[in-house]
Amino acid sequence: MKIRSLFAVFFAISSLFVSSNAMFAFETRVIEWGQDGQITDLKINDAVAVSSGQMSVAVLRRNGKVTVSGYWATWGGSEELRDIVAIASGELVGIAVDKNQNLRSWGMYRDKLNPPDLALHDIVAVAADNSTGFNGPGHQLVLRADGRPIAWGLNWFYTDLYNIPTDLVDAIAISASFYYNMAIRRNGEFVQWGKGWYVFDDSFVSTLPPPQNLKVVSVSNNSNHALAATTEGNVVACGNLYNGVCNVPPNAKNIVMVSAGTDFSVALTESGEVITWGNDKWGGFKTPAGLKGAIAISAGRDSCAAIICEELASAAPYIYAQPGSRTAEMGQSTYFVVYPTGMPPFSYQWYRNNTKIAGAKSQVLYIENVRPEHAGEYKVEVANKHGAMMSEPATLNTKGILLDSPVYVPCTLVFGEPGVNYMLQVSTDNGITWKNLGTVPGTPYSWYYDYSNIDKYNLLYRLVK
Repeated sequence: MKIRSLFAVFFAISSLFVSSNAMFAFETRVIEWGQDGQITDLKINDAVAVSSGQMSVAVLRRNGKVTVSGYWATWGGSEELRDIVAIASGELVGIAVDKNQNLRSWGMYRDKLNPPDLALHDIVAVAADNSTGFNGPGHQLVLRADGRPIAWGLNWFYTDLYNIPTDLVDAIAISASFYYNMAIRRNGEFVQWGKGWYVFDDSFVSTLPPPQNLKVVSVSNNSNHALAATTEGNVVACGNLYNGVCNVPPNAKNIVMVSAGTDFSVALTESGEVITWGNDKWGGFKTPAGLKGAIAISAGRDSCAAIICEELASAAPYIYAQPGSRTAEMGQSTYFVVYPTGMPPFSYQWYRNNTKIAGAKSQVLYIENVRPEHAGEYKVEVANKHGAMMSEPATLNTKGILLDSPVYVPCTLVFGEPGVNYMLQVSTDNGITWKNLGTVPGTPYSWYYDYSNIDKYNLLYRLVK
């Protein structure tokens, strides 16, 4: 039995527990500030996530809608979004994930966001860079439930943005930029691919050098530099030294989240303090005075944004998107995913029928090769240093009958409930796709000879009721 959990984050868990059925009435503020020196309260009292792009800020609200403010909000599309669970705002386009784990988009180039057949389903996270082409958006990056990132779009200066490492099948978080992409593995290590940061003299600077045994909880990169927050609460920065974006200030301690702007950096401490450094020649990127109780930050091309909620900054997480019940065919894969907000980082523990699942300590619970024993009720406890919240239960139903053992010859043993007809299916690609062979009756014991594949080997058969 293979069960993998993804989106692992590391932190101590206190004993405080909050039921998911309890109404957590909290109000937020979303503050934006940037190079024009203005500080704007976006007047959004139910924010659960925020993402800054170019001259715009996208806010995900508790009701699953997305509010976009700024210049690019006039290009529209965000008002049509419903049941959204994750967002990423780029330049001229934004991408999102809905509750069915499908890709959605908004902005000027949303109609051109038509990637080829890249298996863009079961998406759990998204990232967008702040670049554009002459006739379309820059490149986009998504993360599937099975831990595999997928990238498409503009490949700036042939930087191999789509040359994703073949062994990257356990990603838990992703970040995209002009010339480089990053991901965090389930064990806390980070991965990079691309050619580094493009500098004005047509040269590339080195990529972020991973110190020995470095473990991280947050990564972010932009055109000039990259940031990583370690499990010890420190910030590692590398890239173009332009404007001091890599000069981490001494007070950047106990960091739980980082965000890299075009030529400035932002970090969030575990106490809800926001720290900024880098370009401030317009006097706008300094943290606004009196900004306390932040739970999320985002740095874009022209501005920064933060969600402020002093209640959540010192409380257990709040689950704004619950795991949904699923039905899976025997032998296939399925998953559950949960989306919390509050003070990061978060830790996770999944349960099946009220029993802890060993090793299932991540935001996504991925179940490979579904079998009868996987059926049941699932829930997850999400925690931070202030407490924990249990999700609502979700049910996994299974369909079909899985034969006792795969048979890799052109015949198979058929058995089932007498008087019930089953569809016999065959797979020639180790269970990825299945083809109907015909209806067979359930019997205690009989053989089926697959003459349509008599010259083939490594075949897998199953019965579906």
